[in-house]
Amino acid sequence: PSVDAQISKLKATDADALFMAVAIPPLMISGLQHAKTLGWNPTVFMASMSSSINQILGPGKLTDNTKLYTASFLKAPDNPAYKDDPAVKEYLDRFKQYGGNANPYITNAQWGYGAAQTFVAALEQLKTVTREGLMQEVRSLKTEVPLLQQGLSYDGTQQPPIDKLYLDHFQNGTWTQVNGG
Repeated sequence: PSVDAQISKLKATDADALFMAVAIPPLMISGLQHAKTLGWNPTVFMASMSSSINQILGPGKLTDNTKLYTASFLKAPDNPAYKDDPAVKEYLDRFKQYGGNANPYITNAQWGYGAAQTFVAALEQLKTVTREGLMQEVRSLKTEVPLLQQGLSYDGTQQPPIDKLYLDHFQNGTWTQVNGG
């Protein structure tokens, strides 16, 4: 129910960096808040699943922390850097239309959308309706995957299809790629 004890133990080590691989938003928030309460301000590397501005940083009142980093491969729709991006706008429009009461800012929703779009593109090119036929289409797919960040397009040769991530730094209310990607 809490990661406070673990955060307290880690603070006692005087570590200057903390890797938070907590995938449950309330635990991520409380862990980071507890570190702040203890007066501990390490550089924090957050799991990409738990780095949402709307789900973690805003509700946790953590947007003033300038020592937050995460890995990314998707255009997060709650990141102001992508507010005018056509793929993000389309995602939010479709989510509003088909998502019911689900939250579009949950990373798994974004990942699922991209995976579904990739699957549809492969099905549209499918010539032989077999598992191997589908896998062949997925491996040879040369299409832009919605929400995938620029420079991470799949060219049909990588195994797995996404073979790198960007390092992002949170500053001025937005996630920004370190060294521009």
